[in-house]
Amino acid sequence: MNLHAIVWRRATGIAEKTDSSSNLSGKYCSFAYPPHSPPVIALSLDRLPILSTVWHHGWMKGIFASAVIFFMLSGAPALADFAEGLAAVERGDFATALKEWRPLAEQGNADAQHKLGIMYRRGEGVTQDYEVAIEWFRLAAERGNTSAQSNLGAMYDQGLGVIQDPNTAFKWFKLAAEQRNNYSLFVLGEMYAQGRGVTQDHIRAHMWWNIAASEELAAGLGLARQEFVKIQRGMTPEEVSKAQQLARECIAKNYKDC
Repeated sequence: MNLHAIVWRRATGIAEKTDSSSNLSGKYCSFAYPPHSPPVIALSLDRLPILSTVWHHGWMKGIFASAVIFFMLSGAPALADFAEGLAAVERGDFATALKEWRPLAEQGNADAQHKLGIMYRRGEGVTQDYEVAIEWFRLAAERGNTSAQSNLGAMYDQGLGVIQDPNTAFKWFKLAAEQRNNYSLFVLGEMYAQGRGVTQDHIRAHMWWNIAASEELAAGLGLARQEFVKIQRGMTPEEVSKAQQLARECIAKNYKDC
C-alpha cells in the first residue's frame, strides 16, 4: 500500500471520522490524537489567554450553557438518531445505521449525508457504488462538512465514481484544509510537491507539510514531518526560509488564502 493510501485509510480512512461537531467517538467518528511532540514551527496562540480569562470570569460559561440548552431542545431527536446509527455501526449492524441515517440525510443533515457517502464508498450495508457515494459526499461538502470535502477531493483525486480530475480534487482539498482538515493539509503538500492539480511548487509543499507536522495532523503518523524533511533536503536555505515564513503567515490568516 502506498503512502497516499496509508494516510487516507488511517487519517480519515475514507474518513473514519466525522466533523468535530458530532463530538462522538468510534469507527465512523473522530479519531483521538496521540500525545504531542515538539512543534516544527511556533504557532500563534495569543488568543488562548483571552479565552481563558473570559471562561474564568463566567461569561463564556453562560454563553456555552445557553447554546447547549438550545441545541438539546432543537436537535435532540436528530442527535439521538445519528448516535444510534453510530452505535449500530459499532455493532456491525449497517442496516440499522442506514435506517437511522438516511432520513436525516434526506432532510439535509450534512453529517448523515457524509456517513451515507462512506457506506456507499465501502459497500457497507449497501451495494458499493462510488457514484452514489460521490452524490452524498457532494451534498455534505456543499453544506460545509469538512470530512465530506476531503473525501470528495479524494474521490476526484483517485478517479472513483468520476473521471479523475486533480484540479477539482485540489479545490475540495483546499476548502477542507482551510478548516484544518488533517488529511487535506497533508495532501495539499503532496499535490504541490508532485504538481498534481496545481503548478509544482516545493516551497508551498514544504509550507503545507510543515503546518501539518507542527499541528500533529495527518493522524499523528508523523508522515507530514517525514515528507517536509525529505523535500527540504533539495531546497536552498532561502527557499526553506520562505516556506517557513509562508507557513507562519498561513496560520496567522487561519489557513485562508494561503
